[in-house]
Amino acid sequence: MWFGTPDGLCRYDGSELRTFKYHPKNSNDTVNNFVRGKILEDKNGNIWYSNEIAIYKWDRLKEQIVKTYEFTNVLNNGDYHAMTLDSTGALWLFNIFKGIFEYDIYSGVLKQYPFPQKTDAANILSSYNTTDNAGNIWLRVISKNEPYVIFNKTSHHYTSQFQKDPPHAVFFKNKKQIDAYDDRLVYNDLTNNTSYTAEKIIDGKKISFHSFDGVKDNYGRLWMTARGNGLFYYDEKKNLFHGYHHDNSKIKSLPFDLTTCLYIDRSDNLWIGIDGGEPVGLKYSSFT
Repeated sequence: MWFGTPDGLCRYDGSELRTFKYHPKNSNDTVNNFVRGKILEDKNGNIWYSNEIAIYKWDRLKEQIVKTYEFTNVLNNGDYHAMTLDSTGALWLFNIFKGIFEYDIYSGVLKQYPFPQKTDAANILSSYNTTDNAGNIWLRVISKNEPYVIFNKTSHHYTSQFQKDPPHAVFFKNKKQIDAYDDRLVYNDLTNNTSYTAEKIIDGKKISFHSFDGVKDNYGRLWMTARGNGLFYYDEKKNLFHGYHHDNSKIKSLPFDLTTCLYIDRSDNLWIGIDGGEPVGLKYSSFT
């Protein structure tokens, strides 16, 4: 398992945690080991990531970090977050000020697709990105109630969605679009254009949580992070929510409630990334 940290790229093999950092080639070489955005693997097993300085590759054969593209002074403004890596070798990144970038990992060519409108840096609270079933990139640079901006990777055109009441996250699972709000989930079936709303209720009481990551298991449950509020799942078959939280009185509880990302491995373990404490692995098939 690979983890991006403020001080390098980490690999956990089940027993040992090893950190890889970029080492400068000369005295003028700028060094920054902060990993921004997603960590992506190409078909040869190399790992790619980016930050405000450059695009990097962890070379699988040499087991070392290589700087493949350094941003110039013209481009060096804000963070570059890696989002997705196509099978063709196109690495897609975004910068909240300069738009979306396409980097060819084989040729080293970087192309820029500026945002249709300028971003006001003074009011930015956060940003969110995801990819839909067709491979289009959904972005939202958040200050108040900004809509989602959708970038078509084929036409290179921008469109927008949710001009009013935008959800804080959108999940695309099994031909469904799930719009996540603080108090509800809205399920949209993309095959027949139907929808239904699941109110966030546990034991008859309304709940509220904000999630940026969601993953669906093999039992019809959508697991969601809840930054500052633990971990939740929604059982689509039973139409119920369940939550997990840190509890000092229980040994086997979440170490921390600042959950950030989720991953299900091939053995049906749910791995939970948390901001504070250590990563947690849970056998979700035994949950009730």
